[in-house]
Amino acid sequence: MKVILTILFTVLMSINVSSQIKVYLKNGDISEGRIGLIQLRKFKLKQTKKGKSQSFKAKEIDSIVSYSKQGLQVYHSVLNIFGKPRIFKLYKRGKINIYIIESTTVTGFGNFSSTYYSIKKPNEERCVDLYKGGPYWTNFAKIASNYFEDCPDLANKIKNREKGFTKDDLLNVVEYYNKKCK
Repeated sequence: MKVILTILFTVLMSINVSSQIKVYLKNGDISEGRIGLIQLRKFKLKQTKKGKSQSFKAKEIDSIVSYSKQGLQVYHSVLNIFGKPRIFKLYKRGKINIYIIESTTVTGFGNFSSTYYSIKKPNEERCVDLYKGGPYWTNFAKIASNYFEDCPDLANKIKNREKGFTKDDLLNVVEYYNKKCK
C-alpha cells in the first residue's frame, strides 16, 4: 500500500487552486478554468471542484498561465532531454530560461520535496537537465563549460570550478549568463 501511495504522490506534481487559469494550446485555442492539476505529461482543468474536468496532453499545450493570490505563474510544455513533452514551471525568463519541476513524495516515513532544474536557450529544441542526480551532474564542469561555450568567460569559470560556478550554483551560473553574456 505504501508503494502505491508513494508512486501516486510522486506522479502528481501540484494542485493549483487559482482565481483564473488559462491554457494556451498549440492549435491556437484557449481554455479557461479555476482549478488545475498539473502532471508531468498532462494537465486537467476544471471550472469548479465538482465540475467535469478537461484533460490536455503536454504535447497539445503551449503554455499555462495561472493568476492567483500567490502571483502570476507560467508553465510551458517543453521537450525534455529524451524528446518527450513535459510540463515545466517557468522559474526565470532570460537568454536562458530556467524551468523547474517540483514534486512531493509521501511515504510512511514522511513527505519529501524535490525541485528539478532544467535550462533551455530559445533556439534549442530540448531542455537540458542540470539538476542534482541528473544525467549531467557527475560531469557538470565538462558538460556545462561546453554548453556555455558561447560565453568564454563563463565557460572558463565553470571549467576551473571557481567559487560560485560549480554544479551547486546552477542558478548563479544562468544568472551570470543572462546578465553578462551576449
